Amino acid sequence: MFKKSLRTFLWMYLIALLVCVPVLVWAQTDDEIPPANDEQDTFGGASPDVLIVLDLSGSMDWNPAGGDNKYAMDTDTACAGPFYASSGFGHSLNCSRVAIAKRALFSVMDANNDNKIDATDASELNVRIGYMRFRGGNDTLGNYASGKNKLVTALSAMGKNTGTSYSQTYCGVSKGTCYQNTTCGSDTCINYNASPDGGTPLAASLKEAKKYLDAHKAQDAGKTCRKKFVILVTDGADTYACDGSGAECQAHMYERRREVVAAAKALYDYGYKVFVIGFGSGMPAYLSNTLNWMAYYGGTDDSEADNSGATTAYSIPRGSDCNGASPSNCCVFSTTAGTCPFPATVASACYPAGITASCQEDAAESAAVCQGSSETDFKADALDPGYLALSGYAFMASDADKLTKSLQTALSVISGESYSFTQASIQAVRTADENFIYEASFETQSCPLWHGHLKRYNINADGSIVTPSTWDAATVLNAQTAADRNIKTLIGGSLADFQTSNSSITAGHLNAADATEKNNVINFIRGGDQYEAGKYWRLGDIFHSSPLSIGTPNALFYDQWDLAEPKAYKTFRTNHIRTSAAGDGIRIMFVGANDGQLHAFKTGELGSPVNGGSELWSFIPPNQLRRLKLIYHADTEHPTDKSRQYYVDGPTSAAEIWVQNGSDTAITATTKEVSEWKTLMVTSLGRGGTTTLWSSSTNCDSSSAAGFSPYWTATHTNYCGYYAFDISDTNDDSLSWPFLWRLGANAGLPEATGKYLGQPWGKMFIGRVKINNIEKWVGFISGGYSGCGKASGNNCKSDGGPDVRGKGFYVVDLKDGSILWKYTYANNADMNYDLAAGPAVVDYDNDGFLDRAYVGDLGGSIWRFQFCKKSDAASCNTANWSGGMFFDDRAGSGIRPIYTSAAASIGNYDNLWVYVGTGDKTQPTRPQASDRFYAIKDRRNNGDAPYVVGDLYQNNETSTSDVYTDSNDASANGWYMVFGANEKVLADPTIYKERLFFTTYTPATGSDTSNPCDSPGSSSIYNLDYITAKGNWTGGSKFISQAGTGVASSVVASVNTDGTVNFYYSTSVSSGGGGTGDHINVLTDPSMSATIPNSMIYWHDRRIQK
Repeated sequence: MFKKSLRTFLWMYLIALLVCVPVLVWAQTDDEIPPANDEQDTFGGASPDVLIVLDLSGSMDWNPAGGDNKYAMDTDTACAGPFYASSGFGHSLNCSRVAIAKRALFSVMDANNDNKIDATDASELNVRIGYMRFRGGNDTLGNYASGKNKLVTALSAMGKNTGTSYSQTYCGVSKGTCYQNTTCGSDTCINYNASPDGGTPLAASLKEAKKYLDAHKAQDAGKTCRKKFVILVTDGADTYACDGSGAECQAHMYERRREVVAAAKALYDYGYKVFVIGFGSGMPAYLSNTLNWMAYYGGTDDSEADNSGATTAYSIPRGSDCNGASPSNCCVFSTTAGTCPFPATVASACYPAGITASCQEDAAESAAVCQGSSETDFKADALDPGYLALSGYAFMASDADKLTKSLQTALSVISGESYSFTQASIQAVRTADENFIYEASFETQSCPLWHGHLKRYNINADGSIVTPSTWDAATVLNAQTAADRNIKTLIGGSLADFQTSNSSITAGHLNAADATEKNNVINFIRGGDQYEAGKYWRLGDIFHSSPLSIGTPNALFYDQWDLAEPKAYKTFRTNHIRTSAAGDGIRIMFVGANDGQLHAFKTGELGSPVNGGSELWSFIPPNQLRRLKLIYHADTEHPTDKSRQYYVDGPTSAAEIWVQNGSDTAITATTKEVSEWKTLMVTSLGRGGTTTLWSSSTNCDSSSAAGFSPYWTATHTNYCGYYAFDISDTNDDSLSWPFLWRLGANAGLPEATGKYLGQPWGKMFIGRVKINNIEKWVGFISGGYSGCGKASGNNCKSDGGPDVRGKGFYVVDLKDGSILWKYTYANNADMNYDLAAGPAVVDYDNDGFLDRAYVGDLGGSIWRFQFCKKSDAASCNTANWSGGMFFDDRAGSGIRPIYTSAAASIGNYDNLWVYVGTGDKTQPTRPQASDRFYAIKDRRNNGDAPYVVGDLYQNNETSTSDVYTDSNDASANGWYMVFGANEKVLADPTIYKERLFFTTYTPATGSDTSNPCDSPGSSSIYNLDYITAKGNWTGGSKFISQAGTGVASSVVASVNTDGTVNFYYSTSVSSGGGGTGDHINVLTDPSMSATIPNSMIYWHDRRIQK
């Protein structure tokens, strides 16, 4: 019945469902944004609960198409047919719906894909699973522990944190291992050999499910933070409610359709969202409509499918404060036995106006076709959910593959993938006019728009933070009128006003039904006049993005490769002084948010004449236009009908670059012009680059769903993940700043280039390289994130074949966005894991041109790329560039992924050192193998054997006396640390004056009866000698621990105006508790001087002397 493909992107929606609770959450921000995370788990460590309700009625013994023949060819794993009446040679695969469902459930519970279910799967998935089924007839007793509808395995013992083992739930083995063919001898597990039987007591089962969840929640130590979900897998309509006979074709079926929708609403009203998976092909419209209404009122939505149908056609008031002191419109059913099972207590809370009681028999009813024949009084003439068209809310699966993918993706996302790990933004060298620190934070809300904040704090002379903040950009933005906002998008490749009066923006661009809805969406995003002032918050959450300050060009850069006097760069800098004070050019702060926009805020003092904190302008990427409707809601809609989304969620880069006018000249014969310099800003979508990442439109502004795809296809060749602007004139508040390019030079990419690009999680590194002795300014990016793991053995794409997205490295010409060079899985099949982190790029030979890049992959290995260096001939070009594996941890099988960027520095004997840590940012609270931190010398070239862990010295993290003794011997290759249980690196390392700083996170653990909601975990701040790993804290300690602080950001070094240095880091849990205290922490080392930080070796860094 489900014609649409269920891809893994479906579950990006479920992420939001997991975390839509009013909890204050903070994200500390920095320019070097880490990719993705699960910060919500660090605020509430309770694993979510999922109750699977499985339909075992008689029709589940049919094949997917609805016939009695249920055996398919052994190779037909999708169970697409043809089908045979009995098992025989070559066609023995059981393709009954129930057999398919059991195999699908095995697949999702086998989280690590090792073809068995054991304790490691529960640890991997981090979801507690319970199992309820209905089989054999009607159930009117209201007892979930017995009867035709029965809870077979509990989520956990009442009041306990440890969930029922997956092996117990699937095959009845309480402790141990079970396989797909392991069965239980009685009705105590999923894989019980009993034929499906009877009709479908769907409404009764959902009402009993709520009764069970209520009872379980009441004794749950984690009830204040643990989310509970229902996943319903069914192929049919309720046949027993309202005195039904069990037959699908009987009179008054509309009563039962109303009853199941009300049962789903009752669950959602009390906080249990209901995912409805309709299974079977050829489903009649009255059934698919009903399932979609159930999903709609169950609070879920297939975010990949376009919604169609008017949700007001079957309008029931949403419940509010249903678990609080003043409940309103909350649907409640009696759970005592009765002839009409479990009637509604207050009909107006469960049904549309006009339906006054459960099982109301209407005076106006009609015959309708059911299973090919006319059935008397089958439908109601009004308010029959089966005949009110609605689609795109329930997940419809027509075959085995789609059912499995639906369940896998659901549980994958419910397990949690949604956090922020960014750090405070501050100048590396502070000046009197910019002695501030900026911090982003957010509050989760009822979906869809979480409240974002961007606050500025003053800094005292001693480096301490002055509280409270001097302003919050969110508060300033809320006070701006809609008419004063300057919002732009791209239409036809040109900047266009995002206003209702702009006819170039069509209803199709916004996926709107008509011009009225188009205007409503635009006004909603702007904060338009049809809404009450202040009713809707305007700044969305700043989740994985990071504030980026655009100040005066770098005074430390001297352009040795310019014959002009004065240097063109120096004149450009003089012409572009940007400060926070009145009368100068404007210093602005860029930040991406999940309201669909990249925002530019002024950084000066609050109020006139600077208007600090005010929005200068914002930009909506064109491929996000149609997705804005996903968070839009009218006054007549309850906001929880929508789910939170990701939009402009990636890192932003900016730098002064030089692009030569006219013909290229050799670096030794170039006289540069001031007009050739510009300040370039490149923004990326991060997790927002999902379903609309690729477009058939050259301008990424298609006006139809068919114009977009989550991956490269022959039709969708235009990559829409990066956008570049010339922002040289920051005083320009009209946003007439030229849009320069998107990746691919505003054109489609060939398959050999495009298919290795995934979601743009890593930050573009900007600098210059040498090609044929010509200066070229470029951006370096990693392939990104796919969510599919290894390229071989996993197929997350609906079009078949291994998923190679993310398995690549690219060098981009900043003149037009064209790709100059790439190194991908096609070049090296060992590049089998995503390169999600941003690259670290260095100028090792100190000639002013970048010559090496490093980036880790999600398999735990590190890759190195080499470009033209000083010793190469003048003819060196991209054909001479190379790539290869620098450090090989493939033996780890991906258990130690690298999501963070590396750092690099020069050590003894002029050796270049590379530093990076491992840790799963997408699941930070999940127990996993011991993570590591590496410090490795780069003394090999591409083509040489990569380093392995056996080449390194293991340093003990807890020993103050254990240090690495450096030498220039071939065997002295560096060191590594192995962390304690569950400790992991979630932020980039920092190097300053021979000190190596990095932070780790350790999730909280506790007894089975402890409160999992009070478990943010702890952070540790490491301070080591960057060569020997000797501890620099008091007593030689290598780290200090901060209990209960949650996740720590990277450490940032900032030189004060008096030459002293301050170190800052942020934590996800405030020191004041309750989300009201400070999150920025200061580490002061008075022995530090004002020497410029010795961290990344940038192209303009003159600190390395050969």
